[in-house]
Amino acid sequence: MVKKKKNKIKIARPHWDLAFHFMAGIGYGALFIFLTISIYSTLEIPKLVGFLNDPDDKADIEFLRQARQLNTFRVSLFPEMAKTFSSREYEIYSIERTRKEKIAVLESFLVDHPQARDVLYALALLYQRTGEYNKSQEYMNKALAVDPEVVK
Repeated sequence: MVKKKKNKIKIARPHWDLAFHFMAGIGYGALFIFLTISIYSTLEIPKLVGFLNDPDDKADIEFLRQARQLNTFRVSLFPEMAKTFSSREYEIYSIERTRKEKIAVLESFLVDHPQARDVLYALALLYQRTGEYNKSQEYMNKALAVDPEVVK
């Protein structure tokens, strides 16, 4: 016994079909634009890395100095940029290193001359730049105790 299939009647909804095709077209268009932008941006990364690998340019050192202040700086570096950063790390941290050397020299001078007003004031400024505000305030108070006119 063979059963006959019932012929289903298709209800014509031209507006719904048109809207469906229109939205599908927009979706595919958005996907195409997204993929195009993604591919283009990945092509730009080697140019950025090439800029950072230029040995004669000091702008990359300044860029990395400012970028390292971000919380996720080392984690989010591209491998090429991480290699550049590690090769230039000595230059990038040179300001902090010289600041620490200056602090060491001034503190050793302060051992022999504990009432040196300018040394106390310079130490206060150096500690302020490193972010050690308690030590900065301590040396500023000592400098003011020696000469109240030091801040003018």
